[in-house]
Amino acid sequence: MRIPVYIWFPSFCTLGLGFMQMNIPPLSRQVMALLDVDFGGLATLLSSMFWTHALAQIPAGIFLDKLGAQRSLYLSFALSLLGTLSPLLAPESLFLAILMRMVLGVSTAFLFLGAVKVLQVLAPPDRVPRAQGIQGACFCIGTMLPYAILPRLGEQAWFWAYCIPAGLSLLALISMRCLPQAPFAPSARPAPQARLAGCAQMLATTRKIIAFKPLWALGAFHGIAYAAMNNMGNWLPSILADQEGSGNADSWALATGALLFMAVFARAFGGELLRWLSRIQMVSAAIFGIAVSFLLMGISSLPLLSFSLGSILVLFSGITYGSLFSLTGTLVEPSSTGTAIGVMNLTANIANIGIILILGNGRELTGSFSTSFFIISLGSFAVWFWGSRLLQRSCPIGR
Repeated sequence: MRIPVYIWFPSFCTLGLGFMQMNIPPLSRQVMALLDVDFGGLATLLSSMFWTHALAQIPAGIFLDKLGAQRSLYLSFALSLLGTLSPLLAPESLFLAILMRMVLGVSTAFLFLGAVKVLQVLAPPDRVPRAQGIQGACFCIGTMLPYAILPRLGEQAWFWAYCIPAGLSLLALISMRCLPQAPFAPSARPAPQARLAGCAQMLATTRKIIAFKPLWALGAFHGIAYAAMNNMGNWLPSILADQEGSGNADSWALATGALLFMAVFARAFGGELLRWLSRIQMVSAAIFGIAVSFLLMGISSLPLLSFSLGSILVLFSGITYGSLFSLTGTLVEPSSTGTAIGVMNLTANIANIGIILILGNGRELTGSFSTSFFIISLGSFAVWFWGSRLLQRSCPIGR
């Protein structure tokens, strides 16, 4: 059976995005030794990608809405090749590593929005939710693969951590030849006066979208959920190694990869819960569950209990994916979807950056991750209380 291009192409792009975001954590100790940094330095390296990924969301959304998905993807693949291959020129340079992670952050912003746009343009309306679930599941596979592959490549694994994402980007670039051209053909060039009017309308629409509070609430929810999964990938091996007393994070790499694989099923089948819950009810319950799980992570001192709690965090994170993005799509006009998703992702990535830095620097300052988890849990409860009330009032369509 032939797989439609609206499924395999966005899914492959998103798999590569997941690999790029998670290519460093499985080799955390090796990278710390290579770059001569502590946990605080590692947190700075990991978060640098998400700073630019966050800041590029709204510009990438505007670029996508006005210039199209294909140009966004071409730009993304060019930046990803630059960001993954340049560190090989000076692998011990922390400055170059951080700079190129920031380039990758811009690349992934354009890549994600471009892949979502391709899916929305090509997929029949009744197939969009299922296709988005498969796309989200492939992102989780992409985050899991570095844990399954990289720790087995020995002392030079850091080299392959850069080369494999570059190869995936090159394959995705070549596979763009399979996209139908007609849906993405550029429209006729408007007259100068029409272009000025279009720019004014674009700025007015963008201001309206940015001022729409429910989008920020959805972004905060997405930030908590995404950060739960992302930071289990970033820090769980180190958390479990600390609790075990061995200091060997590599021994937990495969288990962490298996944990991230659970998100595949959560994202793919989370929509089944909508038979019993509305989208807002489901995401609110999941964020509350994440806040409770963060609190219990701060209390736990047993590796197996912490691993179980990490699994629960990943599952709660995964089931929110489809509902959050479908709610975002219902709040704005189709022509503004890219900008709206950009606003939501901006909020989400700011939350993710904060949690990365809290965990890394908290571990360096206190010697454990417990205090950081208490702080994150408190913030998650606050986001849940504020966001749930706001969305219930403002988004009747999602009830």
